[in-house]
Amino acid sequence: MSLGTRGAGVYQTDRVEVDALAFALVAGSALGLFFRRTAPLAALAITTSATALYFGLGYPAGPVFFAICFLMVEVALWLPTRLSLIACSAAVVTVFGSEAIGRMVDGGSLSGFAPYLGWLLVPWAVGAVKRARRDSRTQQLSERAQQRRYEERLAVVREVHDVVGHGLAVINLQAGVALHVLDRRPEQAEIALTAIKQASKDSLDELRATLAVFRNADGAAPLRPMPGLHDLPDLVSSVRVGGLTADLSGSGEPHSIPSSVDLAAYRIVQESLTNVVRHARASHVTVTVDYGQDAISVRVVDDGKGPIPGPDAGQGVTGMRERATSLGGNLSAGGGESGGFAVEAWLPLGKSS
Repeated sequence: MSLGTRGAGVYQTDRVEVDALAFALVAGSALGLFFRRTAPLAALAITTSATALYFGLGYPAGPVFFAICFLMVEVALWLPTRLSLIACSAAVVTVFGSEAIGRMVDGGSLSGFAPYLGWLLVPWAVGAVKRARRDSRTQQLSERAQQRRYEERLAVVREVHDVVGHGLAVINLQAGVALHVLDRRPEQAEIALTAIKQASKDSLDELRATLAVFRNADGAAPLRPMPGLHDLPDLVSSVRVGGLTADLSGSGEPHSIPSSVDLAAYRIVQESLTNVVRHARASHVTVTVDYGQDAISVRVVDDGKGPIPGPDAGQGVTGMRERATSLGGNLSAGGGESGGFAVEAWLPLGKSS
């Protein structure tokens, strides 16, 4: 700024020659740059005062504008738009007023100064645009974080729903059997009560393990691993009560699959069996698992009364479909070919983690 000011004065013969005081004011205008982040308004006031005094004394225009222009960018970037516009406009008026008074006293014209004045608010506009872009980016990051938190809560709700829903459905069915045979076959009632005890214990253990996964922010392994397709025999066995028979079959060779797919396939079968127990009034249900090289397919078919009409009939299906689509797969649910209800899910292995 100092070097450029001396050179600018050579071509402005109508202005006061640059001297030591002019260089001191140039340095004073740059002083505000030290406080541009901690106290932007004070920094702008310091720079504006030095710049206005510089022009008021009749020194030549030139690079002395650099400091105030740079500060206008900073003020617009770090202060609210309305406040920064008022502050920068006041700075422009101050500099223009000082120059106007000085030129009128000397009998000079403002024509040569007008172009510089027109450009003074351009830096504020640059800072305002940068602030708008930064705020927009911050808002986007905040919205993404909120979406992640929502998805995490949704995952917790979905897991708890599946675990508790299946456990309560089995317990309810076993309790009905126990009450039905309590007087005539006490030994059968004892078996049903034992099954209730085991089902409640398994559900509680699985619920603790599920919640532990979401609580372990440090990545520590849960005390009990999450369920998967290897647990399907026990799951299918748990619904064989009250006259309901269940078969488990599969094709292909079981192989290592991503844990997210393993859990999703298990939960889809679990929710499907829960719906069979609660709503289908079926006598038989078949679970089929197909192990492919690139995907896993699961199919649950019962011989019950088929699709349930009503606005709440598809909530469980919606949750299962969300599980499948979140992994890049798909799920279909509806009436079976021979009656009853069928749920079929296709889960790819390549888009999961």
